[in-house]
Amino acid sequence: VKLYYLAHDYWQLHPEKDEKLALFLSRHHTAGQGRASEQLSYYKGVFAQALASENHPLAVVGAVCSSDFDTAAQTAVSRMFNLCADRSMFYDHLPEMRHMIWAVASIPLHTMEVKTIASVLAFASFVGLLDAIQKGYYDVTLPLAQTVRNIVYKQKLDFPVPVARVLMMDVEARAGVYPQQAIESLQSLAAESNVPDDMPPLINSLMAQLLEGVEREKVSRGGEEAALQSQIVLVGSSLPAGGCAVEPRVSILTNRRIRGSAVVLEDGCSFISQAEAASWSRVNPFSPLNTGRRILPP
Repeated sequence: VKLYYLAHDYWQLHPEKDEKLALFLSRHHTAGQGRASEQLSYYKGVFAQALASENHPLAVVGAVCSSDFDTAAQTAVSRMFNLCADRSMFYDHLPEMRHMIWAVASIPLHTMEVKTIASVLAFASFVGLLDAIQKGYYDVTLPLAQTVRNIVYKQKLDFPVPVARVLMMDVEARAGVYPQQAIESLQSLAAESNVPDDMPPLINSLMAQLLEGVEREKVSRGGEEAALQSQIVLVGSSLPAGGCAVEPRVSILTNRRIRGSAVVLEDGCSFISQAEAASWSRVNPFSPLNTGRRILPP
């Protein structure tokens, strides 16, 4: 109870406190329990007016806060599908898509139909990928791109961006920082099925550039490429943790052994590093286990 009121007081200080508080209350009053009927009616009106004026982020917030969770998810997914159809405008639409994803994160997504969960999580990971590329969080761009691929293929989703292009966006982002790892990803991408006809020349061209650059770098540096590092450094996150030597923990994002304390995910047996959790939670509010539950930042 104390934590609830502490969080409530914290959101009171936020510049967008009205919206943030409304979403906060929605997360803690599932299906409208404990919320006044006048509040629910007010947000139903917000949804209708926002949708009529084509203010889709506000419409999603209105649907969430009126406890119409299915409508919130459907409105967000439909809008993002249309926005992502214009591939030249991804980053122009990023603020709007980010706004909708973080609003939808306040619904009990894990209790909804599998198709709804999959659609929301696929877009959340794609938006998270765009956000991570912009912010330079290269430690999570590949896991985010792979999450989109896995969800789209497993659930046979109609996704507006070809999976191969999603993977290529990750490769292009990491190419300038970690070229050797980008080459390995390109080799995997070339073996992907359903690669659009115009992509093989792009893959081959980038591969040739990276191979040439890597050879030059090896000669000048005289060593191998450094391991992928997070752009977020948490105090004490790399210090040895009790028991990690006896029972090593491996990150589900990178399949690498975690150095220092780990973040335990909701199944109780999956782990990611603290730095990975910090990067992921800043661009995607949902757990990398794709259950529809939120991830709690370290």
